[in-house]
Amino acid sequence: MKQFNLSFLSGLTAFVLLLIPIFTNVTLAGDDQPEDTTDGKSARDDVYVASVPDQVYNAVTNEIYNSVTGDVYYYYDFNRVTADMYYDGSNVVVNDVRRANFPTSVLEGLSDGTNLIFDHNDTTLSIPVNALEYDKGANDFVTFSITEVYHYHYFDALSNVIDLNIYNTNWQSKVQLGEPISITFQVNPDEVTNWDNLVLRYTHPSGEDIKSKQQIRSINKETGQVVAEINHMNTYAIDEVEDNRSVTDRVYYEFNTETDLAEYEDENGDIYAENANSAYFEEDVVEGLTDGKSVTLTNGEMKLSIPTNVIKEITSGYSNVWVGIDNVSYFYPNALSSVFAFNILLDEMSPYTRNFSEPVEVTFQVDPAEVRNWDDLVLRYIDQDGNAKNYKNQFESVNKQTGEVVANVYHFSEYGIFEVPGSGAEEKDDAPDKAPDSESKPDSNTGSNPESNESGQEDPPSDNVKIEEKGVTGHVYFDQQNIEEYKDLNGDISVQDANIVTFLKSALDTYEDGKTISLSKDDVTLRIPSNELKEIGAGHARLDVMLENVTDKHDGALSSVFDFGIYLDLTEKYEEDFAESFEATFYVDPSNVNNWDNLVLRYIDDAANIIDYPDHIISVNKETGEVVAKISHFSTYGIYEVSGNDVAAASTENDGEILPNTATNLYNYLLIGAVLLLAGLVILLIKGRKATKA
Repeated sequence: MKQFNLSFLSGLTAFVLLLIPIFTNVTLAGDDQPEDTTDGKSARDDVYVASVPDQVYNAVTNEIYNSVTGDVYYYYDFNRVTADMYYDGSNVVVNDVRRANFPTSVLEGLSDGTNLIFDHNDTTLSIPVNALEYDKGANDFVTFSITEVYHYHYFDALSNVIDLNIYNTNWQSKVQLGEPISITFQVNPDEVTNWDNLVLRYTHPSGEDIKSKQQIRSINKETGQVVAEINHMNTYAIDEVEDNRSVTDRVYYEFNTETDLAEYEDENGDIYAENANSAYFEEDVVEGLTDGKSVTLTNGEMKLSIPTNVIKEITSGYSNVWVGIDNVSYFYPNALSSVFAFNILLDEMSPYTRNFSEPVEVTFQVDPAEVRNWDDLVLRYIDQDGNAKNYKNQFESVNKQTGEVVANVYHFSEYGIFEVPGSGAEEKDDAPDKAPDSESKPDSNTGSNPESNESGQEDPPSDNVKIEEKGVTGHVYFDQQNIEEYKDLNGDISVQDANIVTFLKSALDTYEDGKTISLSKDDVTLRIPSNELKEIGAGHARLDVMLENVTDKHDGALSSVFDFGIYLDLTEKYEEDFAESFEATFYVDPSNVNNWDNLVLRYIDDAANIIDYPDHIISVNKETGEVVAKISHFSTYGIYEVSGNDVAAASTENDGEILPNTATNLYNYLLIGAVLLLAGLVILLIKGRKATKA
């Protein structure tokens, strides 16, 4: 009887322990999930209640559950039969789409004017079948992907942030769009401060953060429905421009039709677009431009006037052209005017590097009170490698009263107005300038821009100049020459009080491996291995390391909190992990530390999620408060004290609560239950044998 009771209790206990993980999983996936993790922006009431017809499962191949929003989305594989099930007589309507796969034969069988309408949460995408450009007649597939993401650029957007992609078989290449498509977002009307300040936000392929008001086609202020028009696949959201800035600041102009263009045409037939950050022209629009006119884009007090003939020449053989304007004055504190980087992309991906057949006019503005000698003004050209040249014979006019300076350029790069003492004496009494002939145009391979006067001599005859001199507060430049000035006896480099440190290609190429670059700002020092920095900057014209003190944005830190960043060619943020860790030295007040063993290096990403790393702290000096830590990825870091220090590498949400490590406990329950169950079986077996012998 005792043996029976023991085996029964053992088996019952094992059974209960085996059930615990099952009910625990149900609970974790149900009522105990974190609520309102997205401030109500993305949460829906129809979790696991699909808003699709019953026959959906004829096309659905998989379903996924979004643990953040509580939504269910589907993977669809269509054929001729299942596609008909979703055809409502004029459009193919598919709800709760994560991914939809169509054979090209099915798409080609749809009638002209048919739209593919995909719903994803509160976002609807409408794609005319005729807009898809792919190899017709090929035995292929076209895959549509719609994903709700949490992009660090748009974490405060009014709408959901949607990433869109269209690919052919095996995701080998993107399918192009031959005409605009529409996307409908949902915003909460109560969260909108000014409806006139709504913009469509996305990142241009050049890396530029676009906030486009022009692409918004309609707004329903009662329902919060916002319809926008897009021309390529990207990550999109509806955002609101801050109240303290104009909605026209840094506008992205998109000219897809002649109607779009006519809105900005003046009485002379010229195109004039104010506060432009960039402008996009479709091929048909370019062909409709009137010869002999100009397209003028302004940015602040700068005006860029491009002859229509030049735009046509550039776009010949391509389907679109993009002109980008980026104010990079913060890299050139000694300039008299703002400094701008001008760029051209063809078909949204191919940089235009050739020279213009006729000059493009750029109007700069300088403060007359800051000019010591008007004869010493130069147009400074900075090429893609960071080399600079000064030119005087490209000035069209200089107004000493207003400070307006007009110059001609024949190649896009970085330009600004500088004053070089003594350069006025070098100016030659040349005949009026003219556009250089084919032999004197800039060399697109080297990036140089040797304009010529009528005598064929370069004017003025100067060597490449350093972009800025050593000692500029907050910003230090390194080229091949001045990097030597910062080296100590061991060849290491130390820079004090720098927000931005720029390494030109020539500096990185010549700097030795195995050295250390120390960058200090306030009470934080960052030590970077030279070979790691060279590897990151390989193939790029310039690399910028930025250090920003953001302590005022983060409460509870014992040390200063710093945001570290690396940018390549002024446009690309380096997001990869380092092959070799960097060292960062922080300082804490020893009197504020309760337990030195509880110190952690806190990592804060762009979405404000945090991870605490106690094992990343290399050394601690309890007398001076110096804390040295290792980092393998650039983001925001600081030293914190966490009670108990039991959160090694534990991810946390924005509210700082540690996510439970439930997996280990579940496996423990399973193991113990299995052992007890086995013990019960052994007892029963022994009992059976004894009964047989008896």
